[in-house]
Amino acid sequence: MTATPQVRRRPARPPHAHDRLLHQRAVEAVLWSMPVLSDMFFRESLARDLGMVPGDVVVMSRPLAARHQVLTASCQVNYACIAYDLSGGPLVIEVPASDGDYAIIGEICDNWQAPVTMVGAEGPDAGAGGRYLLLPPGWPGEVPAGFFEVPMQGYRGTMVFRPVVVGPEGTMEGAITLARKTRTWPLAELARPRPTRVIDGWDRSWHSLPVYDCSWFEKLARFVNDEPLRPRDRVMIGMLATLGIEKGRPFQPDARTRRLLEAAIQDAFQIMQQGFLTPGQALVPWWQDSQWMNMNPELFRKTGQDWSFETAGGVWTYERAIAPFFWANYLPRHLGGGQLNLMGLRDTLGELLSGQRTYRLRVPADVPVEKSWSLIMYSLETKSFIPNPLDRAGIDSCAKSKLRRNADGSVDIFAGDKVPRGYEANWLPSAGRDFFLVFRFYGPGAPVFDKTWRLPGIEILDYSVG
Repeated sequence: MTATPQVRRRPARPPHAHDRLLHQRAVEAVLWSMPVLSDMFFRESLARDLGMVPGDVVVMSRPLAARHQVLTASCQVNYACIAYDLSGGPLVIEVPASDGDYAIIGEICDNWQAPVTMVGAEGPDAGAGGRYLLLPPGWPGEVPAGFFEVPMQGYRGTMVFRPVVVGPEGTMEGAITLARKTRTWPLAELARPRPTRVIDGWDRSWHSLPVYDCSWFEKLARFVNDEPLRPRDRVMIGMLATLGIEKGRPFQPDARTRRLLEAAIQDAFQIMQQGFLTPGQALVPWWQDSQWMNMNPELFRKTGQDWSFETAGGVWTYERAIAPFFWANYLPRHLGGGQLNLMGLRDTLGELLSGQRTYRLRVPADVPVEKSWSLIMYSLETKSFIPNPLDRAGIDSCAKSKLRRNADGSVDIFAGDKVPRGYEANWLPSAGRDFFLVFRFYGPGAPVFDKTWRLPGIEILDYSVG
């Protein structure tokens, strides 16, 4: 039986010529704006769900759980972030110093999710800590000494960072304590900075995902009105006028236009979903004749600087949408060798994974990693964790004492609707929703990259697991 992804039905083509033009331009607008709208949904969720205002710092006291809805996040690390707004002037972000046991790793991103600068161990402060000064577009004022100057092309964006344990004496609690020392204040208050509010949102539900309905275009209109125009986007800004989105004018679509926009964004979702699902587009096999996938290396020549997908040959809006911003947020400036993610969308028979079935992945005892490995389940539709009664999103090698292991040291992980008796600790529940899996290698060894070591495929179970 072929598993069918939970996607919306493809809408019928509008019958009238002008309606078809609006539909076409609306689809292109969604593909073009995928990074910026994902960032807007994310930042607005911080205010709605966590009670934050720009300049507040959220530090999760524990790794994320299934109730935290974030695009392909890890549930093995502690996240922290800041939403900023420079419309009132420059902002200072003070990053605490790392030490032998802890490090801050993160990035300050603009409103297109471009990592303008890394911070902490991988940033210009090189782990020594420092003050980053975010400057609004065209800032004419003087810049005081002692800051890492960060000019921005837009007013709003996000800083995402992680406190990580790097030394033998480090603990999760110590890493959280370090992250909570992060400070922000307006440059205008340099003489007497206000206290920074630091929030722990771990015990709350969090829904940061893009919503594919007419609210997309309402937010897009707000973005066009609130943010400076970049030369690379002039053609698309002109096309948005067909939708009723123009700088300096309110967005007031009538009922007919709203129906057309609703149909167009469903079509855009399906286009991006197909790009995600189809081998050779966003993803390609890591090993020959394997269903484990990695980002298509052919797309790297189109990514441009800082994931802008702006090159001398063009601005690659479709590629930018499907790889990666349809399914990921806030990528680092460079994808390094310290971590490798492989995505499993299909079983060994080549069928998409179904939330109505149960599968087994036998993880060998000899996974070549310096640190650890993890397996995380994501909804095929939302690209986020699947809420479930266990609040469980992933399983990792750090939980050895909790996992049931085979005699040879391998671990059978079960994913799907049911679990064999006695393997409850080894189960990722799908709650009936179609899904995919991501296997993360933390500190992958040479055999992973030269492909002499191979992760087994995801097997569909052909026996009762009740």
